[in-house]
Amino acid sequence: LSILDLMASGKEYTTISQATVEDVKNGTDSQRINIIYDYVLNNFTQKCTIPGVASHFGMTPQSFCRFFKSRTRKTFINFLTEIRISYACKLLISDDLSVIEVCYNSGFESLSNFNRQFKRIMNTTPLQYKKENRNNL
Repeated sequence: LSILDLMASGKEYTTISQATVEDVKNGTDSQRINIIYDYVLNNFTQKCTIPGVASHFGMTPQSFCRFFKSRTRKTFINFLTEIRISYACKLLISDDLSVIEVCYNSGFESLSNFNRQFKRIMNTTPLQYKKENRNNL
């Protein structure tokens, strides 16, 4: 016990982490980000703009983007795109929809943007993904 007492009262120490108590996010922030997640998951097939979503949560676009990125480590647009691509993958595998139908049903407004974002995230085109994964069912 005397060794532990000596260690506890010592002034010479090095912290393992640079994080402080102030760095820990409070429960209100977690609750707010969960509400934003729910909102996006329920509305990603519709037009989602940063100003629109920010105003829905009573924030300016700048403060919303800063808040979202600090909590998720990704931009809102990247998060929204990932959700849409994930849903598109599900549609490509399970439904007999064309790529253009999947594009619009997933919330994208142009086929070229859909193809570009799909290839960036999935490393393949939507049509190749559909062919490869439909055969595996």
